[in-house]
Amino acid sequence: MRPKKAVSAPPPPPPPNFLILILLLRSKIPALVDKTDPANPINVFESGAIMVHLAEKYPDLQLLGTTPSSRAVVMSWLMWQMASAPFLGGGFGHFYSYAPKKFEYPINRYAMESKRQLHVLDTQLSTNKYVCGDNYSLADIAIWPWYGAVVLDRLYSAGEFLNVKEYPNVIRWAKMLEDEREAVRRGRMVNRTWGATECDNDDFPKFKGLKPVKDRLSRADMTNAGVD
Repeated sequence: MRPKKAVSAPPPPPPPNFLILILLLRSKIPALVDKTDPANPINVFESGAIMVHLAEKYPDLQLLGTTPSSRAVVMSWLMWQMASAPFLGGGFGHFYSYAPKKFEYPINRYAMESKRQLHVLDTQLSTNKYVCGDNYSLADIAIWPWYGAVVLDRLYSAGEFLNVKEYPNVIRWAKMLEDEREAVRRGRMVNRTWGATECDNDDFPKFKGLKPVKDRLSRADMTNAGVD
């Protein structure tokens, strides 16, 4: 009796690309593939990690500070934003603006936490031009879209409810960044996904008469709108 020929098992499937897996499972997570070296692409996900990667890639911008001590301050405030913003967005923003039913307890709970965070930021900005001192940094980039937007009453229409006038230093800082930094204004153009075609409460001519968001996400659209 002849022995049966052994049949080799098929090779196991290759492990899934972790970045693709993240994108499939949680489509809201920002991700970046840096193909500067095509043979060794770098996968990065989460906004804070992406910003650190880009800041290290372009050190001349000095967005991470210029000394070990200044870098530590920037990284600390960047981590503060990543830990704090979910209370403002996923907590307060959800229950105040998006929840199908309004419940007093979660709204008050997250409103008080958001106000505590605004107080912390206002105290820091009372003695600093920017969040981390005299220089613009990743901390300003990360914090402005959340806390800057809310004190300018562009987020959840909650300025009066949160009494943002209590935080004059945050308001000063938020207005200053938009006034002096074109990149901030560009970011608002590209990232606007709701509301009218014009950005509310803006005095900048570049914000007027914008196309709907689906028609203006490319750099060409930004150039045509006079933002290049």
